[in-house]
Amino acid sequence: MGKRESSVLGVDFAIQYIGSFIQMFSGMLFYLVVARFYPSSTVGSISLLYSILVIFGMIFSLGLNSTARHFISYENGMNNFGRARSISNKITSISILSSLIGAAILVLSSEILSMLLFHSQSFRMDVATISIVLPGYVLNLVYGGISVGFQRFRLFSVANILTWLSFYVSSLLLLFLTNNLFCVILGWAVSIYAGALIQIFRVRSPIWENDSTKVMETGIDLL
Repeated sequence: MGKRESSVLGVDFAIQYIGSFIQMFSGMLFYLVVARFYPSSTVGSISLLYSILVIFGMIFSLGLNSTARHFISYENGMNNFGRARSISNKITSISILSSLIGAAILVLSSEILSMLLFHSQSFRMDVATISIVLPGYVLNLVYGGISVGFQRFRLFSVANILTWLSFYVSSLLLLFLTNNLFCVILGWAVSIYAGALIQIFRVRSPIWENDSTKVMETGIDLL
């Protein structure tokens, strides 16, 4: 490994650590601020709604983020770039279909979940609104695995930083401005879809258009 590759790899690792720290710190700061200025019921409601998103996201991502990371990385290592692209296309199609099914189930079960978790039907619309965020959340998860599989480590890290920083900042601002959980959830949607789209366009455009030699170089390209 040359000096340039070693330097780039070191920067990539640093960005990944920074991304993990920002996600953890911004989430902690968000809940501290909300707990300071809002009643415990608001903190609990936001936590439950986010938990619903995470649980449904984990279920309907079908573990495709790990699958993508493993198989695409393997095919890349074997120089089977066409096969890697094919796997990425199939995983993307499956994840979109699965997330839409999950969103439909979430809407249909919103009344049950509202009564079960919030002991009230007044949160039914908020729970159903999570279905708007779910496909973006699943795509964000899956394309994280695809990005790593194609050795786009820096892309994965920077997209995570932008996604989660905007996720918590927009949530806090919208909560202060509107005092409406529905608007907070829409803020989640904007942040998560933006993060997913960044990865989708940055992963697909250079890799789909370039030859196999340039594909190997994209793993260390700057954003």
